[in-house]
Amino acid sequence: MAWDKDYFYFMADVTDDTQRQTQPPGTFWREDSLQLQIGDNVYDLALSGSDPMIFNHGSPKNLGNVLYAVKREGGHSRYEIGIPLRMIPMFGGKAFRFSFLVNDSDGGEVRKGWMYWPVDIGNPDKRNDSPMLVLSEK
Repeated sequence: MAWDKDYFYFMADVTDDTQRQTQPPGTFWREDSLQLQIGDNVYDLALSGSDPMIFNHGSPKNLGNVLYAVKREGGHSRYEIGIPLRMIPMFGGKAFRFSFLVNDSDGGEVRKGWMYWPVDIGNPDKRNDSPMLVLSEK
């Protein structure tokens, strides 16, 4: 995680033996993907073939100047996102709800599993339990 005057950045390097993503936007969570709660929005990042994809559950047509990339190298998928700070509803000007979840699918009808930190944002009823992330100077 990092931030500057314009963006909040998040990167996850996920070990995954088999990469699979065939779902349409809005259902990326059913296969390999990263879900990230930033404020009131949940973003899904996925790699379909060699094409990085993104979906915003809170506002599907509002991606503004969101930066993103998903790359596959060896047994790793690297998910990167940069969200303009002006798009994040802040509390006190420097804090917002934050959680992430990694979905894993090795094929078949359903995902193999998922892991999250610190709240299972795959369950919409839990999203308000996500802790506040406070942006502060060193």
